[in-house]
Amino acid sequence: MAGNGFFDANNNVYLPKSVETWDNLDGSSAGGPSWDNWTEWRLTPVLPLEFTSPVFDAEQINYYNINTDVDYTPIGNITFTLFYGNTVDSSGGTIDSPSSISWTPGGTVSAVEARFFQLKVAISEDSSGIGLAQLNRMSFGATSDPITETITDLDTSTLGGSVGQRTLSVTTGFSQITSLICQAQSTEVKYVADGYVTSDDSAGETYIAEGAVPIPYVTVVSKGTTPEIRIVDLATYGKQLIDATLDVRIEGLPSVTADATDGNVRPT
Repeated sequence: MAGNGFFDANNNVYLPKSVETWDNLDGSSAGGPSWDNWTEWRLTPVLPLEFTSPVFDAEQINYYNINTDVDYTPIGNITFTLFYGNTVDSSGGTIDSPSSISWTPGGTVSAVEARFFQLKVAISEDSSGIGLAQLNRMSFGATSDPITETITDLDTSTLGGSVGQRTLSVTTGFSQITSLICQAQSTEVKYVADGYVTSDDSAGETYIAEGAVPIPYVTVVSKGTTPEIRIVDLATYGKQLIDATLDVRIEGLPSVTADATDGNVRPT
């Protein structure tokens, strides 16, 4: 763990260091205050006050939602940054080439895929200087508990996109979809376009030929938060794009939003 402040053991809080050093605290002969003039030791704080947690190991690579419990002042003057990756250095204290996401109070916090995590907070002071930067407590965790949404008898022709290439309308809020299963329902016999006529039958009559029963085949193009699917008819030459009626099961992590007041992400 690391930061740019210091731990006040008497009050059990983490505070900013000052910009000034002992060399700046000269006596009255050099234009500074005398010892009798000192009423407090707070000088010009180094801001924002920053602190980074030790590496947290979730034990396996997976998609996770992050939850936080950070107690600090002044409330609301904070930026959270989550660093994440799949490997650490030999000491276990640093994530190799980490990616990161950041948020402030009220922001949406996306799910991330990784094994190792570190949380950094940066606390600033309000413009009046009344709210002094202070970190009292900090912890965080990662959860992968999924939620599901089931859609039955979905006519894909009602969805956005074009024939056979559709975007699913998901009503449940997901931060990350981890599983998408689409099952096409059996279909009626279809017929070829009007005007297509076979050769004469044994009675010397002509008729419109009956086509093959469609065999819809669904593939997932993209899961994300707005999943895309592709449907082709295996009974046609060239696997023609078609629409179909599907039963769909979606599984993923719920969407999360940082608290609008203090920015913490709490489990729902």
